[in-house]
Amino acid sequence: HISHPTEDPNAITKKLRLQPTSVKHHGEQRRTPSGKPLKGTYERNYWRTKLKIRSGDDVADFLEELVVSRMADSARHMRELVDSGGDVEIFFGLFANGCCDFLISVDTLRFLSIAGISIRFDYYCPEE
Repeated sequence: HISHPTEDPNAITKKLRLQPTSVKHHGEQRRTPSGKPLKGTYERNYWRTKLKIRSGDDVADFLEELVVSRMADSARHMRELVDSGGDVEIFFGLFANGCCDFLISVDTLRFLSIAGISIRFDYYCPEE
């Protein structure tokens, strides 16, 4: 997820070389995911894409491959977005039936820090 007060989402797409799944522009009418209008307008530009991690894949390996292979050339741009008032976040929704763990390498954490990228993990357990 990327949000920024002024950066054009089309420029983000071009710089990341990833297609977004959702784009919102500053000043556009807010809408529900199904398209129903909401009160107000978006106060920032938003850019989002979905990257699939398969069940059973290691989260840390996926994250390392993402930042090393797909985002290495974009680190400077991500940092510029953050330094100019934007937010860059990688979101993981993790569904677990029991205990799980993973270790994120210092090199991956260093890259994320330099690029200004936050990580969000939401854990979901089965309903009882």
